[in-house]
Amino acid sequence: MLYAVRYERVREQKATPPKAVATGADVKMALAGDPKAIGYIDKSEVDDSVKVVFTAS
Repeated sequence: MLYAVRYERVREQKATPPKAVATGADVKMALAGDPKAIGYIDKSEVDDSVKVVFTAS
């Protein structure tokens, strides 16, 4: 359901699709540029430059 809502908002140009990057390092660089950004990286790539708010098992 959430995917359908996001798709519709993007289609109507009321929202932008999430930015896709290739590596965990790219995610961290993108996060560094926007304090409100949220990203997903592998546990092995977590360091002091990011704040973990949720861990999935």
